[in-house]
Amino acid sequence: MQVWIRQTSGYHCPGDEEARRFPIPGWMWDREVGRTLYRDRMRHIRHADELGFDGIIFTELHSVNLTPSPNLLVAAASQNTEQIKLVLMGNCLPLHGHPVRLAEELSMLDNLSDGRLVAGFVRGNASAHYAMNVSAKESRSRFEEAYDLILRAWTDENPFEWHGQHYDYDCVAIVPRPLQAPHPPVWTVAGSAEGLEWAARNHVGLVVQGTIPQANEIFDYYQGYAEQQCGWQPSAGSRAVYRDLYLAPTMAEIRRDYQDTILPLYLASNEHETHNQAIPKIAELRREQYTERSYAYQAVRKASLDQR
Repeated sequence: MQVWIRQTSGYHCPGDEEARRFPIPGWMWDREVGRTLYRDRMRHIRHADELGFDGIIFTELHSVNLTPSPNLLVAAASQNTEQIKLVLMGNCLPLHGHPVRLAEELSMLDNLSDGRLVAGFVRGNASAHYAMNVSAKESRSRFEEAYDLILRAWTDENPFEWHGQHYDYDCVAIVPRPLQAPHPPVWTVAGSAEGLEWAARNHVGLVVQGTIPQANEIFDYYQGYAEQQCGWQPSAGSRAVYRDLYLAPTMAEIRRDYQDTILPLYLASNEHETHNQAIPKIAELRREQYTERSYAYQAVRKASLDQR
């Protein structure tokens, strides 16, 4: 078993609760606070490497976060760490207008990190599509075509043409090549039937969130589809579970910190999500991202919704 730590890079302007909202307006940005947060984040990354964690995860978020480009943070981390895997979880493929450029950047990162890159690809949430003005209706097809193009750019030894539905190139030929052969390991975060089926078809590792019953249901669908429709069996090394953990020397300190710090942050996060969904365009984009069958397989989810 490996343990990867997900580092969060939210921007919190002290004393200003509105800074938790989406989007954060530029006038709320405190330049000194921002600089300090980036410095603290790099110290945190170095410390995770020193403690012996197997990997550290970088996410892509827009208009609310310090990492609109996780690739830049990985580039910095590659020069400040020695052993830890640098995990992108990940680049939001539908938001990248030029997948070939992304393939080049990820190849550079694999070389800069001495082959420690893990390339995670995700679709991105409705807020990210709203921030980047990307159609949610095209999100799935853009994601899948961008992935196919990046994979071929990494592995095809000769220049090639690409004339697809969303991307058009007369000549694709990238250098540097990834240090890891044939390419860095690829992971995704998924819960919809479409996302799980894509991951199974492409032998992509899966990260799952949710309760234990929900996670089991998602893994069962992924495993079953891979075995029955794709002819392969995902190993334990192809599956990961995301969990929030908090450690302290004593239970008394945990209870105190939970009441004073953790619970307020959790409630603020829920308020933030509720606020986002109240923006009509974001709510519309969220509905357009999924189909009726996306979560029809989830009996646990359906039972939870029926009880409301």
